[in-house]
Amino acid sequence: MLGVLRIRDYRLLLAGQLLSNIGDWLLLVAAPYFVFELTGSTLATGLTLTAESVPAIVLGPLAAALIAASAGTSLLMPQRMRVLRRRSSCLPQTADATSAEGADPI
Repeated sequence: MLGVLRIRDYRLLLAGQLLSNIGDWLLLVAAPYFVFELTGSTLATGLTLTAESVPAIVLGPLAAALIAASAGTSLLMPQRMRVLRRRSSCLPQTADATSAEGADPI
């Protein structure tokens, strides 16, 4: 994993993403604090924090559902299949393992 840090463009991308995330978190804390300093109202502070958080909480799952629907398949299915293949390669292979009555084929 550390080998990728030798690539200059990746390091620049990583640094930019890190700075962007720091800025997002600072804004999440600073805006309600600024509102509290201006108004002294905990209600206004809470509403500010709610107004900042609700779009991500509501729109995030909706956007994921929209993307999954447009892809025509579950986005997690390829990852799940890789995990299942990896797990099954660790198990002892027997000829009658899948023919046992009541055995789950997956």
